[in-house]
Amino acid sequence: MVKIIIMLTVRAFQNGSVSMYNLLKKLACSSFQETTSKPSLVQGYHMPHSGEELLSSPERQRCLQILWESSALPSAFFKLYYLCPLEQCVALMQSFPYASSGPYAQLGGMVDAMLGMVTSAVRISKRHMLPPGASPELQAEQCTVWNGVVFHSALMKSLTPLCHLIVELESGQYWSPLEGPLKQPYRFRFKSELSKERERALTAILTFRIIPPEVIAWLNSCPDALESLAIQLLGLEADSNILDSIIQEASSVACLYNKPLSSVQTENSLLSDMTSNLNEQNISFSDCEQKLTKNLGELFWEWLIHGCRNNTLEINKPSGYVHLVAGFVFIRSPHIFHHFLAEQGLQPELKGALQKAFEKLGVHRNDRGAMFTCQLYQDTTKQGRYIKLNGYLIVIKKIYGDFPSGEDNANIKIQ
Repeated sequence: MVKIIIMLTVRAFQNGSVSMYNLLKKLACSSFQETTSKPSLVQGYHMPHSGEELLSSPERQRCLQILWESSALPSAFFKLYYLCPLEQCVALMQSFPYASSGPYAQLGGMVDAMLGMVTSAVRISKRHMLPPGASPELQAEQCTVWNGVVFHSALMKSLTPLCHLIVELESGQYWSPLEGPLKQPYRFRFKSELSKERERALTAILTFRIIPPEVIAWLNSCPDALESLAIQLLGLEADSNILDSIIQEASSVACLYNKPLSSVQTENSLLSDMTSNLNEQNISFSDCEQKLTKNLGELFWEWLIHGCRNNTLEINKPSGYVHLVAGFVFIRSPHIFHHFLAEQGLQPELKGALQKAFEKLGVHRNDRGAMFTCQLYQDTTKQGRYIKLNGYLIVIKKIYGDFPSGEDNANIKIQ
């Protein structure tokens, strides 16, 4: 091949053909690249990638956009306080599954689970006023720092699965995440057992190797914020109850979807994922839509229960969407669905699918049809002028269980 290229190059020069020479030059270069290409990857091993490369897919980029919008920080500070630590975590997680079985057990599942958890956590935190018990002025002043505490708590909790892996490099050496990002091909298997104490210790060490000093200084501008993060990472959840509640709920939400929540954008984008193999599987469009809306309804139901039990939803307020009446929880429609979608950062076009998904759960009273009308009066005499509210009635026990539910709204009655 090389001899042929040399002969043709000489003739090209003799004939003064520049175009022929350029063509042969490209051919020679490609031939050289073929002969010097790297050997193929050993079967069973995975090639490491940078955090930036691993985050380049559209779905993962969408998660980063959600985080930036939720942080309320300028771009430069977002990169320093959020993106840099996140990329370091992703560089450690590589293509590892989150677990050997269950949600996110596929390759790359650890990164997807982490993104699902942190995006859920920052959304859920919007329902809470942090720090708890502080004045509204102080909460407004410190909100960006406490958003950072929630983000880093969720991010560092997502490092725990790394402690359950045995990773072997192509060289035969074993790798620990404490050594930093992988630099050569690797393979892995899961450990059989790991004590909670050892798990917490390794996660805490990893945390303070990953978080830049600038982030520590930023969080320490509110000493209670940094202390709350440390307490959360050490597993002393009883002393950081709200943070723990947010992280636990975020973990449940992420597992419910088994994919980054940011991929739930519009009905069309969701349905396109589910209908890609319709011809092969002979599944109808309505079947796909039913599968799509099921998880959305369950997510709304969990959100409603949490909001009622923890008083993060306004209850019995004239402007609120939840009222207690005659042994039922009355949720106002369509306002409650729009409120949920806005709080979760989802498109308002999903309202119809969400409402159908909720009705299919069968948790509401429907002996006289799905919807009920209540009359909200201006005073407790329930006389004179009133506003008609349409919505659903749900037996109080289904939402509150053994939790105290509070008093009925004295200004409202079922029509």
